[in-house]
Amino acid sequence: MAEHRDRHSAPTDASFCTLSSSDYADRARWVREELLPHATNRIETATGMDLLFPDRERFGATLRDFVEHERSCCAGPVRFETRREPEGWVLEVTGARLQGSTLEIMPPERARRAAGLRRLLAAGGVGAVGSLALFCGVPLAVAALGGAAAAAPLLRLDHPLVIGTGAVALSLGVWAYWRRREPS
Repeated sequence: MAEHRDRHSAPTDASFCTLSSSDYADRARWVREELLPHATNRIETATGMDLLFPDRERFGATLRDFVEHERSCCAGPVRFETRREPEGWVLEVTGARLQGSTLEIMPPERARRAAGLRRLLAAGGVGAVGSLALFCGVPLAVAALGGAAAAAPLLRLDHPLVIGTGAVALSLGVWAYWRRREPS
């Protein structure tokens, strides 16, 4: 039901939807007229979008029925999930975006990348991101700032006479050390 940009045509790819043309048209009309008008908010996500519905039990049952129906007839790249949030019911759509009153399939490579990032964040969560920042980002930033602070006073020494004098003093120190070590 969800892979077409033309909201009046039925799906042409059987791998996405098994509904007949008339059933598909009826389903699309029901979504457009009965489901979408009740959405109170739409949040674009990296993997698709979340549609927020009022916190009424009727919408929970309607959304669960919708998801079950979509899972049974449409096995394409678009996935639907429901969850209850404090603000109401959320219909999470993965792999598609809403354009007007029609779902448009996201390009497969973009949906795959977004799903990979989502799986990574779900697996490691905020802890992994926080650990990365704490144990990699913070030490690098401290080292960079410390190195810059340590090097700043040395800028005065960037003169040929100072460098030459330093080289001569270093050479004399090495010569004196080696001379003292040699048996007399």
